[in-house]
Amino acid sequence: MLETIGFKWNAEGIDLKWREMFEHLKEYHSSNGDANVPYGWKENRKLAAWVSNQRERRKHSTLSDKEIKLLDGLGFTWKSRDVGTWEDRLAEVAAFKAKHGHCEMPMNIPENPQLGRFVNSMRTQRNSRKLSADRIAKLDALGFVWASSRKVLVDGDGISAEWQARFDELLQYKQTHGDCDVPTRWPENPQLGRWLSQQRQYRKSGTLQPERQRRFDEIGFDWRSGSHKEEWSTRFDQLKAYKERFGNCRVPVKWKENPQLGVWVTNQRHRLKCGTLSPEKEKLLGGIGFK
Repeated sequence: MLETIGFKWNAEGIDLKWREMFEHLKEYHSSNGDANVPYGWKENRKLAAWVSNQRERRKHSTLSDKEIKLLDGLGFTWKSRDVGTWEDRLAEVAAFKAKHGHCEMPMNIPENPQLGRFVNSMRTQRNSRKLSADRIAKLDALGFVWASSRKVLVDGDGISAEWQARFDELLQYKQTHGDCDVPTRWPENPQLGRWLSQQRQYRKSGTLQPERQRRFDEIGFDWRSGSHKEEWSTRFDQLKAYKERFGNCRVPVKWKENPQLGVWVTNQRHRLKCGTLSPEKEKLLGGIGFK
C-alpha cells in the first residue's frame, strides 16, 4: 500500500546503512579534524573499508550527488594517496614550527587546507573537552597556540598574535637583507610576501589600523608595489648614465630631458636625510658618489 503511493524506503534518497556509516565518519571527523580515515584503520576497520569503497564508487560514477555533497561537506579526500592520520597532522605542525619558529597557525593555510582544518578542530575539541589528554600534551610540547591568533591581542590598537608573528618575520628579513622589499613570491616564505601585499591593499583602502601602519613606517617599509620598486632600479641606472655624461649626480629638479629623474633624485636625498633609505640602496648610491 505504501509503495502504491510512491513511499520511499530510503531516507532522503540515501540508503540507511550508508547514512549510519556516514554518522561514524562524522564522529571521526570531530575527533581528528578531517574525514580521511587511514586504510585498514585498526580502531574501526569497517569504517576504513567503507571510506575506501566511497572512493571506488566515485571513480565508477555510482555515488549519488547527494552522497558526494555530504562527503565534500566534511572535506573528504577523494584520492587515497592524500590521506593522512592525526600523527601526520601533528608532524605538519612540527614542520610549520621548524620553518616559522612558532605555532601561530592561521585557520586558513592556502598551501595546506587540511592543516588549517586540523588546527580549528583541535581548538574546538579542547574547548568542548573532547580532546584526549595525550593529544593535548603532544600539541603543548610543540607550543601549539590554543586560542585563534586572529583574536588574541598581544598589544593595543589591534595588534594580534598572528599579525605580530608576520611582522617579526619581516624584521628578520630586514636584518638579513637590509631592506623590507620581500618578493611577493619569495620561495623561502611565500606567506610573508602575500601578507605584505595584503597590508598594502589595506592601507590603500584606508582599512589598515593606525598602529600597524606606524610600525611599518617606523622600519622604513616601502608601501609601493613590486612594479614601483622596479622603477628604483631604472632610475638608478639613469642616474649612473647622467654621471658618466656630466661627471656628477646633481640632477636638476626640473631637468627637461628627464623630469622624473630629477624628482626621483630629490626624493632619494630626502629619504637619505630622514634615514628611511635602506642600507643596500644607500650603499649603491654612495658607490657612484651620490650626496
